[in-house]
Amino acid sequence: SPTNGTRNFKTRQRWVLQKMWEQGYITKERALKAYMQDVKVVGKLEHVINAPYFVEHVKKELVDRFGWRRALSDGLRVYTTLSLDVQKVSEECFQKAKIFEKYPLDQYPDLQGAFICYDPTDGSIKSMIGGRDFSAYKFNRATMARRQPGSAFKPMVFCEALRQSVMPNAIFTDEPIRYLKPNSDEYWEPRNYDERFRGPVILSRAIEQSYNIVAIKLLERVGIEKVVALAKKLGIRSPIEPDLSLALGSSEMTLLELISAYGCFANEGILVEPRSILRVEDDNGEVIWENDFNETEVLDERIAYLITHMLLGVVQRGTGRIARVTGHEIAGKTGTTNDYADAWFMAYTPNMVVGASFGFDSRKSMGSGQAGGRVAAPIVGEFLKRQLQGMDPKEFHVPDGVVEVKVCRDSGLLPLANCRLQVPVTFLQGREPTTYCHLHQPMDVTLSGGFQ
Repeated sequence: SPTNGTRNFKTRQRWVLQKMWEQGYITKERALKAYMQDVKVVGKLEHVINAPYFVEHVKKELVDRFGWRRALSDGLRVYTTLSLDVQKVSEECFQKAKIFEKYPLDQYPDLQGAFICYDPTDGSIKSMIGGRDFSAYKFNRATMARRQPGSAFKPMVFCEALRQSVMPNAIFTDEPIRYLKPNSDEYWEPRNYDERFRGPVILSRAIEQSYNIVAIKLLERVGIEKVVALAKKLGIRSPIEPDLSLALGSSEMTLLELISAYGCFANEGILVEPRSILRVEDDNGEVIWENDFNETEVLDERIAYLITHMLLGVVQRGTGRIARVTGHEIAGKTGTTNDYADAWFMAYTPNMVVGASFGFDSRKSMGSGQAGGRVAAPIVGEFLKRQLQGMDPKEFHVPDGVVEVKVCRDSGLLPLANCRLQVPVTFLQGREPTTYCHLHQPMDVTLSGGFQ
């Protein structure tokens, strides 16, 4: 095309003119004269496509279902789930990411990202961004790029623990550990993000602060195969490597897959597969396909609420604090991979799941400290503030059979007056603690005798 800013059209022009001359349609002199003329573009058709990554995603679905010819040339009318208002806010927040200021697109085209907003109650994708500039980079990183989610995968491990009746106040020791690598004499020695260890901690605290060692120990306790099976039930379709590094999000998956999994937590344990198309009509207006959503119960609603309550703590007190919106309940989880190659943040309300991921396509480091809580969480937080502004707060439904109890953050037991740090924790009814903290018992000391 002579309008796209390249000179490739001159190469094509020369080839066409040569073929016309070789096949006798024009003389050699006329071909040369035509080639030497300057090309002047009289008019350029400006065709702006809203939500281009979403549109291409829809086109792919149509081609998969109806074939190329019918999908693209039969005049189909396609009704989608997209909200242009939500898409606009998504794009504005996404493009304001601080990491993009550090790595301008013209100098660092390899630094990319993705963003999705999805309604877990009916599966509707409300917005989708697959990169910084669709005109230059058509690859959709929201649906096609498999990346390591880091700690954003940890809720799958904790959720399986809850299913096995390991309650949020269970104590695990955060300490140095090492494992012998299979078929090797080398050891794997995982570390926490800040290279520190805290000793005994309760599970709810461990997920709020994203302690790696506790997540690995928990995975070892509940069983790798069980967590893999749960992840598949929650909508993860990518291959999962069944080893202990899974607790740290080592297996690659797409943002859309992770959105689906968090949607189950938000939707009280009900999986509704993400969808972008509502219905398709032919050029006469007859409905030829209606994409009704299907609901599948994959989690006990009580377990879904327990993991949600733990993830509320991540946003209220933990690594996702920057995404808080006053007056609204938001659950979420940050994710960061080795060498800061990937930064994720997943968040949800009762009727909205939002996810963002950032990283170089070449998977090199974004720089020291560029973690999910710093890179991705502010973007999601700003989006949520704008979306929830003026809306009445909507709380997560508390199902029957769940109780909330304040516990000592250190012992996980009922607090005493001396327990300075008390946090709300939810339990399956009958599994809440009944004994009081043993770490902060007041001491009566009676001294007898004299002092020398």
